[in-house]
Amino acid sequence: MTLIIGLTGGIGSGKSTFINYVKAKNISVHDSDKVVKNCYKKPPPVFKKYLIKIGLENAIVNKQINKKTISKIIFSNRKTKKNLENFLHKVVKKKRNEFIKYHKKKKSKMIIIDI
Repeated sequence: MTLIIGLTGGIGSGKSTFINYVKAKNISVHDSDKVVKNCYKKPPPVFKKYLIKIGLENAIVNKQINKKTISKIIFSNRKTKKNLENFLHKVVKKKRNEFIKYHKKKKSKMIIIDI
């Protein structure tokens, strides 16, 4: 049985310190923030299509995503912000479930989900 531990906390609460400690102990960690960063850094076609669908096409420049453009728009448009968050939450959930499934199959003793 794989023990799954969820880790949450505010800024300065010691999450990064704890994560570095458990990684040093060879405990696998799923980093939700990293999943989102990768979505922006290496945007899959479905993400680009979704950005266009919700009116963020101006944020796609030379096949890359300009996060500054997105932030300007979403902080003045709650509906667009909510739509973007919903999409990204689904991506994170899918990757998290794949991570858990992999480690259960591998029979890892413990994993950490950094949310």
